Amino acid sequence: IHGWQDNCGSFDNLAPLLVKNGHSLFCIDLPGHGFSSHLPPGHKYYIWWDGVHYLRRIVKYFNWNNIVLIGHSLGGGIAFLYAGVYPSEIKKYVSIDIASPSVRDIKKSCDVLGYAIDKFLKYEDLSPNMVPCYPYEEMLDILVDAHNGSVTRSGCIILLKRGMRLSENQSGYLFT
Repeated sequence: IHGWQDNCGSFDNLAPLLVKNGHSLFCIDLPGHGFSSHLPPGHKYYIWWDGVHYLRRIVKYFNWNNIVLIGHSLGGGIAFLYAGVYPSEIKKYVSIDIASPSVRDIKKSCDVLGYAIDKFLKYEDLSPNMVPCYPYEEMLDILVDAHNGSVTRSGCIILLKRGMRLSENQSGYLFT
C-alpha cells in the first residue's frame, strides 16, 4: 500500500525483487491516487480508517488470509491499523518510513483543521480550466522539490507514470 500522494508505482523497483524471490504481489492505487477513481465531491481523502475499509474490501473479495502487508508511509499506517484490527489474518506486517499512524496533540490538530478544510473546499470548487497544468519537466521539478530529498528524481519519474495525466486541451499535465 503506497503513501500519501503517491501511487502503487512506489513499488516498481521493489516488486520485481520480491517476485524473483517467490512472492506474489497485489499493489493498489488508493482512491484518488494514480489511476484510481477519485471519490465523489465532498469526500475527504487520507483518513487512516478509510484505508482500512478499502483494504478490508480487497481482502474479503479475494478471500485471502495469512497475508503479508507491506506499506509505505500512509500505507504503512493503514497496514498497521489493519493488522491490529484483524491480527489472526496477518502473517507479517512490513512498514517503510512509518511505525504507526501519527498521533498529534489535539490543540495542534485544531489549530490547522480549519485551514485544511477551507483549502480542500477551495480545490474542490476549481473549474477544470483552473486546475494547475504544467509542462512535464516543471511537473517533475515540483514533485522532486515537494519530496525534499526523500525521493530521488528517478523515483519521482516512476511516481509520475501514474501520478499525472495529460490535460483535456493537451496543453500540459495535471497531477492525478
